[in-house]
Amino acid sequence: MSEMVEHNPDTTGELFGDDPKYHDPARVYPLVADAGNEQLLAEWLDSVEEFEIVRQPTSIGEGAFDLCIVDRGGLRQNYEALRERKQSEQPVLLPYLLLLPEDDPEFLQDESGQLPDTLVQQTFDEMLSLPVRQFELRWRIESLLRMRGQTRTLANRERKLRRFRRAVTAAGHAIYMTDTDGTITYVNPAFERITGYTEDEAVGETPRILNSGEMPEEYFEELWETIQSGGVWEEEVTNERKNGERYHANQTIAPVPGPDGDIEEFVAIQTDITEHKERQQQLQASRERYESLFASIQDAILVADTDRRIIECNAGFVETFGYTLEEIEGKPTSFLYADEAEFDEMGTEINHHTDGRKFTKTVTYETKFGYTFPGETNVSDLSDAEGNLIGHIGVIRDISERQDRLQQLKMIDRVLRHNLHNEMNVILGRAEQIQATANGEPIEHATTIVESGNRLIQTTDKERDVTKFLADNPQPRSRDIVPLVTTTVAELREQYPDADISVDVPDERTAFAVNPFERVIEELVKNAIVHSDQDVPSVTVRLECDGETVRIRVADDGPGIPEIEQRILTEGEEMQPLYHGRGFGLWLVHLLVEHSVGTLTVEDNEPRGSIVTMQLSKA
Repeated sequence: MSEMVEHNPDTTGELFGDDPKYHDPARVYPLVADAGNEQLLAEWLDSVEEFEIVRQPTSIGEGAFDLCIVDRGGLRQNYEALRERKQSEQPVLLPYLLLLPEDDPEFLQDESGQLPDTLVQQTFDEMLSLPVRQFELRWRIESLLRMRGQTRTLANRERKLRRFRRAVTAAGHAIYMTDTDGTITYVNPAFERITGYTEDEAVGETPRILNSGEMPEEYFEELWETIQSGGVWEEEVTNERKNGERYHANQTIAPVPGPDGDIEEFVAIQTDITEHKERQQQLQASRERYESLFASIQDAILVADTDRRIIECNAGFVETFGYTLEEIEGKPTSFLYADEAEFDEMGTEINHHTDGRKFTKTVTYETKFGYTFPGETNVSDLSDAEGNLIGHIGVIRDISERQDRLQQLKMIDRVLRHNLHNEMNVILGRAEQIQATANGEPIEHATTIVESGNRLIQTTDKERDVTKFLADNPQPRSRDIVPLVTTTVAELREQYPDADISVDVPDERTAFAVNPFERVIEELVKNAIVHSDQDVPSVTVRLECDGETVRIRVADDGPGIPEIEQRILTEGEEMQPLYHGRGFGLWLVHLLVEHSVGTLTVEDNEPRGSIVTMQLSKA
């Protein structure tokens, strides 16, 4: 090795294949135990620009090198590690060059005096006898590195080919190939699944087995003319499956050139768009129905974008407001409001219902001709196909006549209650005087009058609550039910100190409910206490949550709720004259739960009593 020759860069050649991870310059690991040889080899490697010497890695298994030069000492110490590392790189060659001393020919001989073939075949790729000239060593190294580069290139190409085959096999699109005469030579599993033809049935046939007869001959003539001239054909086609069923597909057919540039075969890719086409047809039919419905609805319909600028309206809107779409398109909806404050309140309400829930709000509108009217407005979100909010739809109904009737009913209700309270106060006052001054039987009659009069006043008060609720028509909103329950129960405990009222609620639980929903708890607990046959009435209010549902349970140990009154709670059965005040209270409970978009059930308690359960949507 001490004899050196001039470096010739032209002898290196292409060593590294086409893998960008391959080292450049090539990394050479000298695993040489002889100190003198190791120093000479390291100095020489450092002098060659195309080589980079690798100094003792942590372990042979972890070192990054492209070729290892080993002498007998390095071999004795590291044979197993070298063999394992070589196997780990397969199928890429990691070449080992073994340096053998001429004065020790028996170094690798077995008992028979022969060189073990397995050792050479499995581990070492070249052997050189020492001393060796530099040009010969360099030539051997470069030859081994070329082999490494070639095996890496082949491995990369094989890996890409396997990946391509896996991709084609796993593809959800139907892929088939034909020769230049149009005979099918290959189909992938998706082709079999989509068309119904197996590989054995399709290969050897032409794509005409898929012909549905719907495509004209000019279609196929243009197709062949395009691909035979080297172009790519991409069009929609209606094909026929093996079972005779039609399907729609986007089809791309491209020529595959050979090494000389001549077309050798064609590859076709089909994407089944049958469901998409059906959805388009359904969407078109739905659009036509929507447009017909949109035009025929008598209520005014207004469509606005997220900035509350008008983008659409129906004929009912034009008739109600007097504006055509051309007059108002792009304008803010604010100019339709008679009161700017109501416009701001509507914006607040829209922002509050970011969960997509519909809501109803009464607004005072002004028409083109200056007429103002109260409009009950049902607002819902408008979303695109991906579910993104793009605007709002308002259905507006003129409720002037309804509000006039409500005002009249309120007036009648107010007058009747006022007169009834005044007259009953006179009756009760006289009856109480009789109780205080009379003797015997008149006292009993007076007591009956007082009790009946008080019940009548209570019934009148509950009638007022029901009338007010129906007139105001409050909408459900997100409310924390826990303080609603605990505050109501605390007030009832003060009102009924002899009753045992217990509460079981979490720290916080929100649900959608109308504003006076606390009256539900109040009426049910009162009803259980007043009609209890126990010395100490016991009532439990429990709040539970299960997924998207909030449940409020009111359980008592009384005689139970009669079936006729259960129907008022659960079904809102029409009030009868014999229900008196109790019936009004239960009817109010039903109305409050119904307007909160909830449900109500009644079941027997164990060992006695009733359990009333209200179920609301979790907010």
